[in-house]
Amino acid sequence: MKSHESDDASVGYEQARQLLATMRAANIDQGRLWLYFFSIGGSISEFEMDAFLHHSLVLPRLQRDLLAQAANELLAEQAPPRAPYAADILRRKNSPVDEPEPDEDEDPEGKEAVED
Repeated sequence: MKSHESDDASVGYEQARQLLATMRAANIDQGRLWLYFFSIGGSISEFEMDAFLHHSLVLPRLQRDLLAQAANELLAEQAPPRAPYAADILRRKNSPVDEPEPDEDEDPEGKEAVED
């Protein structure tokens, strides 16, 4: 049982290290992360979360994974609009709410096309 506990601690240490790096890269402050974590069912205090992030406290796996989930969901909220695939554009272009396409004999600015 002792080796399982040390494995869990080493995994927890690595989770804390990578979570803190993610938070810094995405500019997510600890208060925001803790509030979101708590809202999705996390049950540790903000003080305990801080101790975990700075390797002063080992957390149960469930709490560590809830912290990771909270961070990932906050990252998803920050993401800019995604780049469309061709199929996305074609789907929008063919939807009935879009404006009609210009005639083939007209250029996009509405001027008559010159025929050869």
